[in-house]
Amino acid sequence: MSWIDNLIKEMPSASHHRQDLEAMHKENASLKQENARLKAELDSLRSKVISPDRLDAEVEKMLLFILRQEYANVSVLSKALSLSKEAVQMYIEDLTKGDLIESSYAGGDNAEYYLKQKAKRYLLAAGLI
Repeated sequence: MSWIDNLIKEMPSASHHRQDLEAMHKENASLKQENARLKAELDSLRSKVISPDRLDAEVEKMLLFILRQEYANVSVLSKALSLSKEAVQMYIEDLTKGDLIESSYAGGDNAEYYLKQKAKRYLLAAGLI
């Protein structure tokens, strides 16, 4: 026996509200299901959102490449990451200003970049290495 049947049995005057009660009961169950689905979807989306403290995914790829390559110039980074040289140069300027990479001209005229400790700590804290 459902709670609606019990209510009507206890208060016969409520019998004319049976359809309304059943409709509200179904709607409530449906809303609870939808709420659970939306909560799960929100949790899933939250797990995908990058923390405001995280760098752009392309920048993280660049840092990882430089870490593995030791020294890399703009051309090498551009080819390896499928980015334009202009985009790589822009990221390099930001990373240099952020004290994450440093340049070296030991290999010739073109600057080669390597990670500073701050970048390595970032990659470690972000779980990327």
